[in-house]
Amino acid sequence: MVFESDMDDQKIIATTGRLESLQKAFSSRRLARAGGGKYPQGQKGIAIVAALVVIPLAFAVGAVVTTSFVVFKRKSLGQSLCVQQGVKTQEQQRETLRILTKMNKAAKALRAMRTAADIDLQAARASGLPYWIAAAEAVWQGVYNAQKVFHAAQLALLAKAQVQRRLGETSLRVKVARTRFMKHFRARDYYDGGLAVEPDPEDSDSPDYVPVEDFKNRQRQLYSFDVELYPGKIPAVLQPGNSRFNRYLKNDLENARFQVAECVVSLEEKENDWDIQIIAASRQSNSWF
Repeated sequence: MVFESDMDDQKIIATTGRLESLQKAFSSRRLARAGGGKYPQGQKGIAIVAALVVIPLAFAVGAVVTTSFVVFKRKSLGQSLCVQQGVKTQEQQRETLRILTKMNKAAKALRAMRTAADIDLQAARASGLPYWIAAAEAVWQGVYNAQKVFHAAQLALLAKAQVQRRLGETSLRVKVARTRFMKHFRARDYYDGGLAVEPDPEDSDSPDYVPVEDFKNRQRQLYSFDVELYPGKIPAVLQPGNSRFNRYLKNDLENARFQVAECVVSLEEKENDWDIQIIAASRQSNSWF
């Protein structure tokens, strides 16, 4: 009986201990709720305020980044089209110029033959001998005809060079129009002819064709056109409103909406050949990109 009483006492003590532990745990939770309730609500308030500030700013930054990407892409495309066509045209002109200048050796030979034919014809006529005169006239006429045919071939190359320039302009004009954000295409030559060359001697029936003085600048070809840097309307997030920054940015964007893409390409003589020279390739800068 004593043993059973001790066991009952121990059970009572253990049960009492558990109750005290539960009571302490319950009390600590109540204290935490009563004393710490303001802290979570304060956090919520800070989060709401932060969201009101950060979200519009994030939209603005995203709009600026997107617009900047479009601007960069359009500027790069415009300049690339300009330079590519300028180089292509001058490559074609270079091949035509090579052929034309290689013909100078034959032109000199024909002029020498013409000089000899002129001298022989004068001597024949002075002699009064009909057979000599007839033979000399036949030779002279053959040389003269050869010079005329040869010169026609020279002039055909110059005409071909002129066509190359016009086709280059047309090709780039079409490419610019197809983009829908490039417009007002302009082209300029600096010499009245397909190639910046001149005949020497000028009055010969089979002249050499040699580069004019200041050939590099006279041979150049200029292309330019306007590039619309970003499409349509200014993004709504950048419309003027509560932010002075947005108003300034919108004005800057409007002022820089169109930009001129321009390139100038030419040929330069180097070691008995012709090198392509990109004299200018510019995208007029603006104040914000």
